[in-house]
Amino acid sequence: MQNAKGREGLVPWTRLADPKTGRVRLGFGRAMTVDAAQGVTSDEHINAMPRGSSAMTGFTSYVAESRHVHRCWTAVSEGSLREAETFSRALGDIRPVTVNDLYDRLASDMGRHPYKSLAVDLAKARLAHEEANTRWIRQNHVNERTRQKGQSPGGQVRRQVEEGPIRDVPRAQWDDVSRKLRKAGYAAQDALNAARRVEDLQERRRAQ
Repeated sequence: MQNAKGREGLVPWTRLADPKTGRVRLGFGRAMTVDAAQGVTSDEHINAMPRGSSAMTGFTSYVAESRHVHRCWTAVSEGSLREAETFSRALGDIRPVTVNDLYDRLASDMGRHPYKSLAVDLAKARLAHEEANTRWIRQNHVNERTRQKGQSPGGQVRRQVEEGPIRDVPRAQWDDVSRKLRKAGYAAQDALNAARRVEDLQERRRAQ
């Protein structure tokens, strides 16, 4: 046999013949990339991945696996899968690469759906940049007016942040604190009155 580059190889007929009928199992076919195969429909399709599945995504897998009417064959290079799985592990990991690991690697690659950047993303980024610039200019105007009034920019915001814990105290707790303060004030007033009465009594005794 000879390929398109002129490389020749020997393939015995026994490898191409059906063991039961002896008929040569060869048929006409076309080889093309996944992108070129979009829209093509065939009775039997082969999805060949000689370099492994690292370049496959969920989008390309859908195209590659849906070109057939009756049957689709998926052929993957085991050596490429094994190499990709080995290099994805941490250094020093001596666990053997099993068949299940290879299938998991294949399923992970063929199930990836990376986000594709769109033109609308550029428009969103530009709008976000313009909005940020608008906020910055507006804030500078506010700061300038505040300085003209002799005040400190951001002072009110800092006060609000500092007073935040006080404002977060529930009203019921404030009422309880108020009652305790009034009770303590009454007790202090009673103690002061008692001390004054004792002092007056001592003064009268000294006067006698």
